[in-house]
Order: sequence, then structure tokens, then C-alpha cells
Amino acid sequence: MRWLATLSMAAVASLSAWYVAGGVLDDRARAEAADRWVDAELCVLGPGLGSGERPSARMRSIALAEGASSGWPNRCATELQALDRALAAPPLRPGLAGLPRLAPLLGASPRTRDAGIDAAWEALRRAGLPAGRPTYRGPLPAVASARLEAASLPELTGVKGIADVRSAELLRDGEVRLRLAGDRPRACRLDLAGDAAAPVLGCRPQPAGLEGESRSAWSDDDGPELALVQVESGAALVDVASGTRLWTLPGSQGDAVVGASGEAVVLQAEYDASNGDRKHWRLVRLAPGRSEENRRTEIPADATAIAWPTGVAWWLAGDGDVPIYFARFDGVKLADRFTIGRAVAPRRLLARCSTRGTHALVGEASGSPIALVGTGSSIRNEALVPGGRAACFDGALHYTSVVADAFERVRCDSAACSRRTTSLPSGDSIVAAPVGDALAVVWLDRTGALRAAFDEGEGRVRGELLLLEGRAAGFEVRRLEAFGGPRAMLLLLEDSAGHVRGLRLDRRGLARPVSLGAW
Repeated sequence: MRWLATLSMAAVASLSAWYVAGGVLDDRARAEAADRWVDAELCVLGPGLGSGERPSARMRSIALAEGASSGWPNRCATELQALDRALAAPPLRPGLAGLPRLAPLLGASPRTRDAGIDAAWEALRRAGLPAGRPTYRGPLPAVASARLEAASLPELTGVKGIADVRSAELLRDGEVRLRLAGDRPRACRLDLAGDAAAPVLGCRPQPAGLEGESRSAWSDDDGPELALVQVESGAALVDVASGTRLWTLPGSQGDAVVGASGEAVVLQAEYDASNGDRKHWRLVRLAPGRSEENRRTEIPADATAIAWPTGVAWWLAGDGDVPIYFARFDGVKLADRFTIGRAVAPRRLLARCSTRGTHALVGEASGSPIALVGTGSSIRNEALVPGGRAACFDGALHYTSVVADAFERVRCDSAACSRRTTSLPSGDSIVAAPVGDALAVVWLDRTGALRAAFDEGEGRVRGELLLLEGRAAGFEVRRLEAFGGPRAMLLLLEDSAGHVRGLRLDRRGLARPVSLGAW
């Protein structure tokens, strides 16, 4: 029986050797997978993936920072192929069964890619791999630091909802101008042309008497802000900053243009005191320290007339398209009258602005807006879509509205108008605003998370970015509003309690909280 004992001892030794070899192979496979995982993560996601941070969310942030021309994430194909080979080792197959190959995900749709990489990274975490030793020496991806928590966004105090926030009638070049209604009416502005590290929505109290019917005067960026306000005796020219009444138009209505020196030209409509009929239109020139000058114009008494930075435009009432006329200022006279075209004439002023020599006015005509755009010597018209919002910067009027299932962006400068459309994403509370040459689109997805993407034209859309977990810590975004500018947009968020917060989102995808301050 000695031979049986010898055979038994040999079998045990052989089996032990097999187990040792198998354990070594398993350890080697796990170490190789860990090393390749670290390399792939460095290339695709960069260092420091936070606890609980989804790889897909990090990839969206990187997509904004890297842009379409950087070669990311396709430059990581070699690292992902190496990880795929390591994960295919026989000792790892039972624990990672069903894991998709990662390299092909680079060419998949964003939704498929996001789901695949999130599932793979979660499976690798659960596999209990050892700490990897990186060998990757390639470029690390840039990450847009736009992720924000609800608690980091200060409330705009005194605002009871986005309905309390109204666009100012007079747009300034590269700025957003707002009026905050409520218990403490305020006029506010935010610079969207610079690169503020701590953006402040500067506000000042709205002077008494400006809450009602008023019309902002055309004004240079360096000129004072004046408005024509309805008063008991007709209309008054008022300094917006102080509320000081500068001049009263007796028994009349009008419009005004203000230069950088403070000199104003008022287009005044005079009425017959006996029957209230309009008698004629008059130009009045007001200069600091000088007596006023005034003169009647040849504009028909029954015409609708508006002041332009360089002259006056007017039209007569009629159905459909009517001729629109223009004449430039020559002191207190009008000169060089000509017809600028035919259009459905606006009956109510919505917004106007001047930027680098281009002047623009948006008015409402029979429920549809129209833009009058031009320079000092010419002016033309462009039909717009109802419900849009205007911005003014970089020498052009920008008007964004929804057409069917897309955003339409109209850009009008002194030479021409162009139109571009961007498909609407799937989500709620979708808003858009121009940011330079791109269109920033922001929306809430099905989870309540706030997302943004930049359409740069010609099919180029920079990647989606998670800005804020909209339902975290009891904070739920319900409504959004957006205002565009040359380098950034102002995004307002209203939560379920009616509180309003602001974000300044720039062209790089960097989002910063907006606080309230003094103008």
C-alpha cells in the first residue's frame, strides 16, 4: 500500500501546485487589468474622479472644455483597447461577464457611450482590483469646472419669481439690462462682455414715477440714461438714475435720443387742447446750459413716428404692409427723406439698442414682432417670430425664438440679416441665448438635472454639461430664463419655492454664481 500513499502524496502536491499557479495567474490578470484601467481613466477622464461622480458626467464636462478639434476622446483608443484585452483574460471573465468592449464606445452615440462607460466603471469598482500603476504619459483632458451645488447659488433677494424679472426696453452693448419688480423695484445690469471671476448683478432702486408707462430714450453707451414718462400734464424727460425731471412736454407724447454729452433731441407730438387731436410733430433740441430749440416737421400729424439715433422713422396706419419713411436729423430739422421699404408697421416698442454703429429696434405689429435695423444713413426691416428675446452686441442685433421644434437665431447687422436653427433637445423648461457666435441651449432632463450645450453652427455642437443636480437637497428647478451676450449668458433659475438664482455661463462652459450688488 506504500505505492498508494506515494501516489496520494504526489496527487496532493500536483493539485497544490495547480492551485498556486492558478492563483498567480489570477493575480497577474487582476494587476494587469488594474494598470490598464488607471491608464484608460487618465486618458479619457483625467485624474481625480470624485466619489460618486459618474464617468459620463465627467466626459460631458471634458467635451465642453476640449472642443471638437482636440481629438479627445478618440486619442484614447489605444488605452481602451489595452483595457479591453486585459479584461478578456480568462481569470477575469466570470466576474466581469457581460461587460461590453470599451474601445468601440468611442464611436457610439453619446447615450450609448454614457451608459456603457458608467456600467464598465461600476463593474470594475466592484471587482476589487488592486491599486493600479499608471504608465500613461499622454495629454490629460481639460475639465470644465462648471459643476455647481444648489447651496452655492445665492438667492436674488426680493424677487418672488422669474415673473418679477423683466427685460429692460433699452439694451446696452454687451450687457444684460433687467428690471426687478416686487416690493422694491430695481433696475439692474450685468456685464456679459468681460470675464468676471465673481459676477455681480448690479442694481439700484427704481426712482418713483418710472414704474408706469415709460419709454427709454436712445442713448450712447457713455451717455446718461433718460426716459420719457407719462405724467399728469403729458410726458416728462426723466433721468433714470436719479428720477430728476429734466423737461416736460406739455400735453404731448414723444420719443427722444440722447448723446454722450447729454444733449437730447426730442420728437414731440403736439395736440389740440380743445379736441385732443394731434396737430403736428415737432423736434426739440435740449443741450445742457442752453435754451431749447424747436421746430415743426413735415411728418404727417396722423403718422406713427419714432426717434432713431440719427433721425426719425414714420409710417401711416394701414392694413398689411405700409411704406416706412426715414429722414435724418439736421439740427432741429429733418433732411434727406427716403422710403426704407414696406413692412407691417410696429405699434408697440419692445426693445432697441445701438452697437458699433448698428442701430436696431424691435416692435410689435399685429401680434408679430418686426426689427428695424440700420446705420446712420440707411435703415431696413426684418420680420421676426413672436415670443423671442433680443440681445445687442458685436455690432448686431441677435433675436432668438422657437420655430416648430427648433430655436431660430436671427442676427442682423448693418449689412444683412442671417438665420440659423438649432434642434430642441429632449427635456423641460428649454431656453436658449446667443453667446458670441454660438447658441447656448439649457434645459432640464428627466431627472431634474440642469444641462447645457453650445451650438457653434454647421453641425458643430459642443458637448452636454451637467451644471446642477436640480433635485438635490430639496432644491428643484422649475423654470428657466436666459439672456445672451458676447462672451457669456445670464441664466436665471426659479425653484419650487419661487426663489430665483442666477448663473453666468461663459463660452468655455464655465458657470459662476451671480450675486446681487450695487450698481
